[in-house]
Amino acid sequence: MLEMAGNGASAHFGGSFSCIDFLSVLFYEYVLGRAWRLVYSKGHAEVALYSLLGQAKMIEPDRGLKQFQSLLQGHPSRHWIPALTYSAGSLGQGLSFALGMAVCGYQDGFHVAAVLGDGELQEGQVWEAAICAARHHTENLTVFVDCNHMQLTGRIPVLSDLQRLSSIWAAMGWHTRVIHGHDFEEIQDALTWSTLLHDKPKIIFADTVKGKGIRFMENDPAFHCSCLTRAELQAAKQELLS
Repeated sequence: MLEMAGNGASAHFGGSFSCIDFLSVLFYEYVLGRAWRLVYSKGHAEVALYSLLGQAKMIEPDRGLKQFQSLLQGHPSRHWIPALTYSAGSLGQGLSFALGMAVCGYQDGFHVAAVLGDGELQEGQVWEAAICAARHHTENLTVFVDCNHMQLTGRIPVLSDLQRLSSIWAAMGWHTRVIHGHDFEEIQDALTWSTLLHDKPKIIFADTVKGKGIRFMENDPAFHCSCLTRAELQAAKQELLS
């Protein structure tokens, strides 16, 4: 992720480092391993998804992040990467798209996984899709929410109580679970849990840290989207490798 931004481009490091742990498990063990469809609604966390696609050899070395006609645009797009299921853009649309795929794909036996950010839950379209998914008992839909408690302008106090948030979704007709989003055992258990439950859609709230793993980035909204200096890039790499 850090090397992708080495050309001086800005990147959403904070949200990418908060979601990369659960996204890695989901991507390698379910999207690739079991052919689940991935709807990456949190598309602005671009370098997280691009790093996984690169390591899986699904994209080749490119002109660079956010460069003209690069595969690696600011939001992942099927125009540039046909292997993607969903072209991200305005936040809040991904759950509706995932729901449509799940309803249409039920007879074909495939599962849809959607990844959202907690700030994205402030979009009304998310709640409309959530009600619709419950009404249709969309059991082949699993949602991961990256709950790093922050967005561009700071903290999200109204969404910080994950147990309360979980109970609201349960009342709408979802199977719900809250996990530590950087604990691989909990992530794996939650995904196994989602495969065993039927009759309802599933949602997993992953309690994460924005900028996880790089101390000068952690819980700092300045790194929601930023250009790193050469010194910052080097310091971040050294910390991850230490």
